[in-house]
Amino acid sequence: MKGKYKFNYKTGKEFCSSKCENDETSKKAICFEKGIKECHSCSFKGSTKDEKGKDSEALCKIACKSINDKKCDFYAYLDDDRKVINKRLLNRFGRIFVKNFIKKMK
Repeated sequence: MKGKYKFNYKTGKEFCSSKCENDETSKKAICFEKGIKECHSCSFKGSTKDEKGKDSEALCKIACKSINDKKCDFYAYLDDDRKVINKRLLNRFGRIFVKNFIKKMK
């Protein structure tokens, strides 16, 4: 992908809801939507045979999550290394809350 894709909140939500679906077999993650929720990664709905399809599959897994098996959306979440993804989204929840949450999990 080499950094050729960029999302803001609106385009991220549109991409996740239209091109991705819940992948229940994926590892659980921690997402933020009106509090802390468990979520799953998503997978691409279309064909992954060409380069664009492979990129879309990677983007769905990285950027899109599903809470309670609902449709995929562009949430703020923590990855396996306890790094915050989508920091701009987390500004809506407050950085102090997130920092305290990460400290408690270590």
